[in-house]
Amino acid sequence: STPTCPETRVAAKTKASFISRRPTTSHLP
Repeated sequence: STPTCPETRVAAKTKASFISRRPTTSHLP
């Protein structure tokens, strides 16, 4: 998928939210 795909945006948002809640996982992909 390209960076412009909604799924990528959602993934990035979810990832950011996840990292925000659990800083200990910030080093994981």
